[in-house]
Amino acid sequence: MTFLTRKSIVLAAIQAAAGTAAVLDGTAAMNVKNISSKPITTESADLDFIRPWLGNNQKLVTNFYQELDFEVALTGSGTPGEVPPWDPLIRACAFSATVSEGKSVVYAPISSTPERVTLQYFLDGLRHQMVDAVGTFTLDLTPKAVPTIKFHFIGNYEPVTDAAPPADVDFSAFITPQAVGADYTPHWSLHGFTGKLAAFTLDVANQLVYRNLIGGKGAELTDRKATGSATFELGTVLSKDWWDAVLKAQLGELSITHGTLAGNIIQIDSPSVQLSEPQYSDQDGIAQMQTALTLVPRAGNDELVITLR
Repeated sequence: MTFLTRKSIVLAAIQAAAGTAAVLDGTAAMNVKNISSKPITTESADLDFIRPWLGNNQKLVTNFYQELDFEVALTGSGTPGEVPPWDPLIRACAFSATVSEGKSVVYAPISSTPERVTLQYFLDGLRHQMVDAVGTFTLDLTPKAVPTIKFHFIGNYEPVTDAAPPADVDFSAFITPQAVGADYTPHWSLHGFTGKLAAFTLDVANQLVYRNLIGGKGAELTDRKATGSATFELGTVLSKDWWDAVLKAQLGELSITHGTLAGNIIQIDSPSVQLSEPQYSDQDGIAQMQTALTLVPRAGNDELVITLR
C-alpha cells in the first residue's frame, strides 16, 4: 500500500490529567504545515562484549519516546476575548491563558508543571499517538511571509497502528492570517528604536527531557531560556547606538504588533531584552544590522507576553 504524505492530519487536545489520553475527534484538528515526525527516538547502551572478531555489538534500547514538529499560522480566533484554535498547543508549552471576555486573551509563561497534551498524527492511513506531551515553540514574523508558530513536542511512545483519520475534520476555527509587512504589521520597537524591520524571530527555548527511571518515566520541561533575533535597516549612531547598548549590557523593551482586524491582532511584548552578537548584512544593497536577543524576566514569568485582541 502507498501512503501519501500530503494526506496528513494533526489532532491535539489538553488532557484532563497526566497519564490519561484525551479523546480526539475531527474538531481537534490543527491547521498545520511542515510536519516533521520522529515516531521513535531512542537512547541505547552498547553491550560491548569482547569477541575474537571485528564488528558491532548489539545495543539495548534504554529510553524511547516520540517527537513531532509542525507549524501553525499566528492568528487570533477572529473574536476578541476568545482563545485561538492553537490554545492547547501553547498551554502544553508552559504558558497560561488569561481570558478577558470580549476584550483579549493573554498568554504568559509559567514556572510550574505545564499542562499535558495528547497529539495524534495521521500519515495517511498510519496513526501515531503521543500522550503526556510537552513542548516548546518559536515565533517567526518574517516580512512578505505568513506569521507562524513553530512547535516542537516530545511525549510517550505508543505503537503505530493502521487507522483512517477522522472523516469529520473541521478547520473552520482557523481564520485566514495576514501577511507580515507594512500593511498588516503596524508597530514594532526595540530599545526605543522603530526603524525598518527585515526579520524577526523569538524562541521560547523550553528545555525538554524525557526521563526513564525506576518507578516512572515521561517528558519533563526543566527550564526556559528565551532568545531571539532581529534584523533591521542600519541607522545612524544618533538614532540608536547599538554598539554601546551591547557593551553596556543594556536592557530595553521589545514590542511588535501584527494584525489589523479585531480578533486577529497579536501583540508580542518583552520588558527586558539584552542585545548581543551584532553583525552587518546586506538586503537589496541596503546595510542591515542583525542582533541576537536574550529575553530576561523582570518580575518573573514576564519575559514574553503574547496578547490577542
